[in-house]
Amino acid sequence: MARLTFRWPKVRTELEARVAAANERVEDPVARIAGGMCVAAQFALKHPRRTRILLRSQDPPTSRSYPLNRGLREDIDAALALNLLRPEAGNAGLLYWLGLCQVLMANLVETRPNGDQATLLLREMMMLGLCGLGASPGQVTELITHTASDLSVDTH
Repeated sequence: MARLTFRWPKVRTELEARVAAANERVEDPVARIAGGMCVAAQFALKHPRRTRILLRSQDPPTSRSYPLNRGLREDIDAALALNLLRPEAGNAGLLYWLGLCQVLMANLVETRPNGDQATLLLREMMMLGLCGLGASPGQVTELITHTASDLSVDTH
């Protein structure tokens, strides 16, 4: 039986393609940023081995210019243009959000929570993370409430 080998760039490219597909019809840049975290959480729970490969990279590209960071960079820039995020998000927002997503994924792989626990953690991380970027708590609460089914994490 041939052993499948997953390399970091291939896993990251696949994850970014999943985020892009999930956000295809989403116009609100803050909702798109949140959607990326949701996809990352679902990926971590459904593909723990591939997630470990992604998280073990010795050279994680975190620069704004890295091609696979383009979607997040554009969403942050769009949210800034609409005054939906604090100005600091222009410089440090991408690094901050990537870090939150990576830590969330690592925790989900490590703890293997059930669906309700994973969904609660995802929503709490989203609230803290988006408010940290400067989104208003009311806006984030509304986003989480209106996209409740999208923010559920299926562990099966």
